[in-house]
Amino acid sequence: MRADGLLIVNADDWGAFRAGTDAIESCFEAGAISSASAMVHMADSRRAASIASQRERPIGLHLNLTQEFDAPHVPGPVGERQRRLLGHFSDLRRRRWLLSADPRVHRLVRSAIEDQLEEFHRLYGRAPTHVDSHHHVHVCPDVFLSRAMAPGLRVRQTLSPPPGAGPGNPARRLKHGVLAWRFITTDRFWRARETSGAGSVPIATAVEHARRETVEVMVHPSFPDELEALRSEAWLKCMREAPLAAYPALGDCSQDTVSTLVG
Repeated sequence: MRADGLLIVNADDWGAFRAGTDAIESCFEAGAISSASAMVHMADSRRAASIASQRERPIGLHLNLTQEFDAPHVPGPVGERQRRLLGHFSDLRRRRWLLSADPRVHRLVRSAIEDQLEEFHRLYGRAPTHVDSHHHVHVCPDVFLSRAMAPGLRVRQTLSPPPGAGPGNPARRLKHGVLAWRFITTDRFWRARETSGAGSVPIATAVEHARRETVEVMVHPSFPDELEALRSEAWLKCMREAPLAAYPALGDCSQDTVSTLVG
């Protein structure tokens, strides 16, 4: 099952810290976004999950393998696996293109992903609507080829070139194809020019493309300048005219995939 055209506006970092969660919630209430992705084992993770459950927000997992957990009472083995991976992914520019030859790394990555999927299920009582990641670590081959990332899962695509910029470099096109083959994902993934710099597209352009293909736009309401843009009348007008949706509209994970996610 796949939608013909839709726009997902996803807010990253739900649950990372209180002010950030509250900024994202204000965008939900205003109709400025359609989805968010949650960090687990972070300072506001528990409260954010309670808000999401009470208000039935569509929330995915913002997989974090690049920042230390700061919630109280993180289980010792979980925190230790996270600390070990911080070193492995410290050079993200390199890790986004190279698959480690060390099977110990693959086991560690798998365990760390499973840690976060399990914690998400504990907090939310369900599987995440999708998986994306902090600092886009999920587009590293060590992550998206991990056995913990079950085929058929809804996953954020790698960044797409702006319209008219050409097809992009061959390596990125290959990665886009692998992600589209392995997972349920959007045709395009962009940052909005109203909230970002180089390589971004105007939100009106994203809305226009979303009438004929599936598009995700990533935003960060926890950044004050982005929050101002997201709450502007120009942005809200675009949202009212957009085929706005959340990740479940892309299609349902199979029952086998859901079982894998929740262990």
